[in-house]
Amino acid sequence: MRLPRLALLATLAAACVSPVETTLPPPPPPPLIGGSPGLGSVMGTIRGSGTGYPVNGNGSPVEDIGQWPVLSIIATAPAQSPRFAARIGQGTFEFTGLAAGEWRLAFNGMHPWTYVFPNMRLYADTVINVTVLPNQTVILPEMVLRPVAPFVVIATEVCPWGFSGPPTLQDWGNCDSGYWGGVDAAVEVRGIAGTPTAGARYSLSIPRDRWHVELHDVPAGEYDVDVVPVNSWWRLLPWQSSPVRLRVERGLAYAEFDYWYEK
Repeated sequence: MRLPRLALLATLAAACVSPVETTLPPPPPPPLIGGSPGLGSVMGTIRGSGTGYPVNGNGSPVEDIGQWPVLSIIATAPAQSPRFAARIGQGTFEFTGLAAGEWRLAFNGMHPWTYVFPNMRLYADTVINVTVLPNQTVILPEMVLRPVAPFVVIATEVCPWGFSGPPTLQDWGNCDSGYWGGVDAAVEVRGIAGTPTAGARYSLSIPRDRWHVELHDVPAGEYDVDVVPVNSWWRLLPWQSSPVRLRVERGLAYAEFDYWYEK
């Protein structure tokens, strides 16, 4: 199945994390804002929406989501229709046109690409109760979401048509930057000698009809991740390498291996 490209980032449900709920006191009156009389707005910034590391730890450019807000944020209030936050910048969100009163903001800790990474929990569900005042904007304190325990996702992509030689970045882009899955591959994850992960070794596999494998309950630290296709005609993109060094520290650690074949 062909899917939008952004190797994110990122697998099955991690361990259940209890929701975090906070009630904020009413803010001091800020300047009046434009818009419909009697309605207010809420604005805030969330950090930790990415892992703080490149989504793809294997050399592909423009794939570090950093603080990209991947989580859905929903506002609810009695007798009001649920509202979804608008994203207005890196990690910044906003609700406008809210009726005055008490609103509940829920930050969904699941990864939104459910068709690629079903039931993948990245962060603890977090709830904030906010008092919205008429004709005013509530500016929330900056929030750092609490990630789940460290886990690893290793994914594959392919270009389903062949190239006459090693593809360029433009060639790969013309292939829609690859299609998820399509490779039978053996995966080895090895700890690094002289570090807390020394001696750790995990042997996994990715079947052709899947595009990733997950590894949970791994000690924090650095690992070498090696992916070897079962069929020798698959070749790794020229700007990628295997094995690749991956740091597991907080929440999701992700590495992707992209393959082509010569026609």
